[in-house]
Amino acid sequence: MLSKTDHPHIVRVIEMLEDDVNYYIVSEIIRGGELYDHIIKHKMFTENQSAYFIKQILLSLNYMH
Repeated sequence: MLSKTDHPHIVRVIEMLEDDVNYYIVSEIIRGGELYDHIIKHKMFTENQSAYFIKQILLSLNYMH
């Protein structure tokens, strides 16, 4: 499903591979890092910053729905 996804807020999976021990996921390169790391680094956000992140998440959920 994620290999067919084309949305700016969802990482596209290019290929999935496996061997006897591991699974490998090849995905597009994204800039900016993960939201979790951003939250840990900054600790607090303004209401506008929070609204920006929530809007991106909701747009992604709406697209996948």
